[in-house]
Amino acid sequence: MKLNGNFDVTSNRKDAAAKILSAENLLTYVPDIVESHIVNPKEIDATIKAGIAFIKGKFKTRILISDDSNEEHVKISGSGTGSNSSLSFTVQIRFSESSSGCTISYDADVSVAGNAATMGQRVIEKAARDYVEKIIGNYKKSFR
Repeated sequence: MKLNGNFDVTSNRKDAAAKILSAENLLTYVPDIVESHIVNPKEIDATIKAGIAFIKGKFKTRILISDDSNEEHVKISGSGTGSNSSLSFTVQIRFSESSSGCTISYDADVSVAGNAATMGQRVIEKAARDYVEKIIGNYKKSFR
């Protein structure tokens, strides 16, 4: 499934990107983390509570920030398993200067398999969009 969108923050591009370029910072935006371990500055192992409809559980997840990420473009990928389901994702994030600070655009490709995939595309997509909105909301709070 593909998810995309954009939003603005009142920061310059360099500072906006810096808030995503380290595992330590990125970890603060992900909701429902039960436990986490920063493997290195660009890699996180985390257990995250998640669910789609009646399938709820903990997903052991690895999140990676691509080595070629910079203040214009960040690539984050990951995969996880739990509750007889699996997921994988790749997110491309672009930062551009705007009159109000910085516009952030994202394109995500998310795959869900196993029990969670039986929920149907609309249910999965709504759950994914809701989760992305929580991450964006947490990220925006970091500028206050």
